Amino acid sequence: MLFGLTLREAPKEKANLPLSGPYSAGGDEPPLRELLEDPLIHMVARSDKIGRDQLVGCVENMRRRLNKNSC
Repeated sequence: MLFGLTLREAPKEKANLPLSGPYSAGGDEPPLRELLEDPLIHMVARSDKIGRDQLVGCVENMRRRLNKNSC
């Protein structure tokens, strides 16, 4: 048991994953705005006790820092 989770042995057979999709090729990434609207991102943040405003504020703060250092 690790962090309250029981780890299971990986299945022997390979998963049959789709080879095509909106982000299946390397280099294709969703826009940040789209990620920040994703309900799954909010569920994970909520489980970490991070509110939407904190999450967006953190992203904006990092964006400003990166822009400041790139000049």
